[in-house]
Amino acid sequence: MVDDQYSQMRSKNLTETELRQACRSELQKMFCRISAGESIPMPRTQLEKLYVPASTEKAVAYVGRMRMLLKASCKKH
Repeated sequence: MVDDQYSQMRSKNLTETELRQACRSELQKMFCRISAGESIPMPRTQLEKLYVPASTEKAVAYVGRMRMLLKASCKKH
């Protein structure tokens, strides 16, 4: 819930008042879910994936394409 609110704050450029209202709304939703008997799972830690590793074949193909583009651009000048 905190991560979601933080990302909304950053993407929508929320003021502190707007963020408090969004938190209040989320807490109210959570309260209703718990009151209805829904079990809330334990939080899990998640790390942001900064990159997705490519296979060796894809990396070699990409480097080859970049070399071809660089050679083509050097010949034009």
